[in-house]
Amino acid sequence: MKRKKGPEKGPGNQEREKQADTFQVDFEFYDPEESDFHSVRELLCTGVLRSADLDFSGLADSIVEQVNIGTTVKSGGEEEGSEKSENEGAGEDEDEDAALCGFLTCLNLHQFSEKDWRKGLVSLLETKAQSAGIGVSEKLKKFVSADTQPGLLVSERFVNLPLELVPMLHKAVLEDIRWSQSTEHCPSEERPFYFFTHFLLLARCHAAETGSPVDGRTVAFARPEDEAFARTASLAFSFPLGKGQKAGGDGRGGRGPKKRRRPAQGSGVDAAAPSERVAVLGFTRAAYEKAVAGLRKALESGKG
Repeated sequence: MKRKKGPEKGPGNQEREKQADTFQVDFEFYDPEESDFHSVRELLCTGVLRSADLDFSGLADSIVEQVNIGTTVKSGGEEEGSEKSENEGAGEDEDEDAALCGFLTCLNLHQFSEKDWRKGLVSLLETKAQSAGIGVSEKLKKFVSADTQPGLLVSERFVNLPLELVPMLHKAVLEDIRWSQSTEHCPSEERPFYFFTHFLLLARCHAAETGSPVDGRTVAFARPEDEAFARTASLAFSFPLGKGQKAGGDGRGGRGPKKRRRPAQGSGVDAAAPSERVAVLGFTRAAYEKAVAGLRKALESGKG
């Protein structure tokens, strides 16, 4: 449905000879594909909503099947142009060797309105918004009303993924959205869903003495970029994160287990701490575009 993005090289390719004892890692950007299902589902099951009763298998399906919007980050594949990659059938082996380290996508909540994961997520947010303070529930309803095109930004990654890749991922999503609005490769009946007016982002945070104000309390975000997005949010509330899920996911079956070829080191997700919370951030498209435009600078300055 869309031209292939990758491989787009990340900062791991720079300064290879800077230090002989430095371990270098190449990161490549790709469009989502169905073979990513298990890796995406695993990141979802151990991510920001890991304690929620959601259909993570269905959500993972929606993510990998939407190839026109979204980017996955992989590492560990063969170098482009190497002897192995030039041989017939090497592409399949290369994908098998590459490890999915993270992803970012945007799903229209109206487009997927009949999906179980969408129904469960919106129900959860509506319930939490009702107890978040005066006016919060009404704001959330406006964000997901029939008069809007609400996009759910879904982002999960290993904690050791270079921060320099984050602005690139968000810029790629905006480029994907613009491309999807006009390309003939997207069915005409789908295109209206890609004219997003608002975005929702769920972010891990915890109660802190210093940080960002969210619904009358001060929180510190687990990811630096979420603090930058929180400053642009016209909707912001949070709720406690429950106990972590049991290993294995959502208990809804799906495509069945897959034997892991390597440990997911650096995923940085354990059972929820008592003070850990989920922040719900909502912003207009203009606010999101402005935040993305200044994201690199914000991260480099340590203010994001």
